[in-house]
Amino acid sequence: MSYRLPANLHRNRHGTLYFRLSVPLDLRQMVGQGEIYRSLDTSSVRQAADVAQTLRIELWAIFRECRAATMSEGEKTLPAVNIERLQELVRSTKKILKAEARGDELQADKDALLDELARVKAQHRRELAIAIKSKMPGGATATAPAKPTGGKTIKEVWELYRAQMVALGKQGDVKGGWRDEGRADIDHWPHVRDFIERIGGDKPIREVTEDEVIDFHGHVMVTPDIKSAGSRKKKLNRAAALFKFAKTKRLIQDDFADLFKFTGTIKKNSFLKFSTDDLKALFESVAYRECQFDTPSKYWLPVLGLFTGARLNELCQLLKTDIGRHGEIDTISIMDEEENKRLKTEASRRIVPIHSKLIELGFLEFVKSAPAGRLFPHLREDPLKPGSYIAKATEDFTSYRRTVGVGNKEGEGKSRKAFHSFRSTFIDAMRHAKPEPVPEERRTRLVGHEYDGTHNTSYDGGDARDMFPIETLKADVERVQFDVAFTPYGLRYVS
Repeated sequence: MSYRLPANLHRNRHGTLYFRLSVPLDLRQMVGQGEIYRSLDTSSVRQAADVAQTLRIELWAIFRECRAATMSEGEKTLPAVNIERLQELVRSTKKILKAEARGDELQADKDALLDELARVKAQHRRELAIAIKSKMPGGATATAPAKPTGGKTIKEVWELYRAQMVALGKQGDVKGGWRDEGRADIDHWPHVRDFIERIGGDKPIREVTEDEVIDFHGHVMVTPDIKSAGSRKKKLNRAAALFKFAKTKRLIQDDFADLFKFTGTIKKNSFLKFSTDDLKALFESVAYRECQFDTPSKYWLPVLGLFTGARLNELCQLLKTDIGRHGEIDTISIMDEEENKRLKTEASRRIVPIHSKLIELGFLEFVKSAPAGRLFPHLREDPLKPGSYIAKATEDFTSYRRTVGVGNKEGEGKSRKAFHSFRSTFIDAMRHAKPEPVPEERRTRLVGHEYDGTHNTSYDGGDARDMFPIETLKADVERVQFDVAFTPYGLRYVS
């Protein structure tokens, strides 16, 4: 199976990557060529993709300027220097990427390179303006239509956007809204605020220029203050969403969608499943055999994760009333209808039959003896992340698995064997269940994944939670077995 390169990249027979971009049909006569094709002097897809994104943004800015200019019929081409200047832009961008890879101690070098890149861009734009002017009849200066001034500020648009999304979130039959205002202010506003601070003051949103968006994009991509690629992408997406909203409300004409796009790719942090030896180390330890746990969550969360495949926060926020019966089958309802409960996606809402091993270990007796409210009330909600209860649970499990020798030890970096590995292990066990695997559609339903097919996502036979009989799902869950000697819960934790 061949690997498909990212957009705008082409590899020659020697392995060198090239940038290629088709010139819009209406501009080909002006530019003098139908395609821009330049070597990036590298075989690294990661590095080439970053440079290609920068070039693509810069070229489309040029195309927009060309369209905005009032050109004569007699014009044919622009001077080659405008294209060749991009080579200097490539070199400057490469230097920045290399400096970034070498660490924070070279921050001064990176800052200098960023200044140089800004100078190159400015020089390139000046040359373009001179070239256009030289082509105009009588040397007249080409000017773009003036933008209207005034209008709603970025912060005022944010308030409108926030109000609409919160209102949508309160309607149970509408997708896409925000269910609580606190989450909106914590997970969305800080990124919009960073954009405002970067461009200098809360100006009218219609007065934001493409250069300011490009500057914000460059800042997000290289600043060491943002620790991960995922965080960089999120910051760009949050700002982009506000401009998309503004465009739908006819407050702006251009939402700069192409300029807000995240540059590069995010390395997938896939979690490894637990091996049988891992499971024995985790559940046949002295702590489990003698129930040496000072809180019930330390015993129950790993066992529940293994036999339900549920995400950690889905388990941490369980209420006593979430444990019930559907017909003759004991079930766990993973929902977010109550206040301060949050699920990852719409598809995460589901009802999971309780595995007989959980019943054998005393889970129903534990639930019966628990007071009303959350099953694990000692796990506190994160004040900065409404609906998140996983901080202490994650810390507890990480410490425990290191103690029994599973996954990376402290100081060895982020482990690919973590609590989420229970989810991978459960899914893998269903995939290899005997006498036959659990079908993918039912695996998807049991673990709360999104369906890919239109037939399933548009299921019209009722709520997706009712797609399969609960008896069928119970039989599927029971086919998950592990060769591990589990010890029943002894209710001997220290209160």
